[in-house]
Amino acid sequence: MNYLSRRYDSARAYSGKRYYKNIEIDKQMMKKYSGYVMQEDVLNPNFTLLETIEFHANLRLWNKSNEFKEQIIEDLLNSLGLTQCINVFVGDSVNKGISGGEKKRLCILLEFLTNPKILFLDEPTSGNNKTYTISSMIFLSLNLNKRFRFRKCIFGY
Repeated sequence: MNYLSRRYDSARAYSGKRYYKNIEIDKQMMKKYSGYVMQEDVLNPNFTLLETIEFHANLRLWNKSNEFKEQIIEDLLNSLGLTQCINVFVGDSVNKGISGGEKKRLCILLEFLTNPKILFLDEPTSGNNKTYTISSMIFLSLNLNKRFRFRKCIFGY
């Protein structure tokens, strides 16, 4: 998956090219059109869930209006079932915060802010409880695809 998304160590030897609709995909193009949710969440534990989203939205959607940002944030919060914990701190191993599953969904939400055409998810079910399994990830990807028009979702396990 790292090779497909062009997120790999350049010191390692890889060969081959990636194409989409007969167009070779270079690193800049992949970065522009794709999102990547890492296995390990890298979030500021001292921000609330909403502060984290607003911080990322202001960085990634700097050229969009506040109304646009608020609407996309509200839509994504509802789609990912995160509205009930918007004022809870993200937390870490020392300070209790949102659950592991909520952190994973927060990371997915942060990638959806830019409306990627391709979304790579590295072990998307890690940190989730038993009820939030692969089948719910597939449902989630179909639901988000319908609402936000991204084209591909690639899971890595």
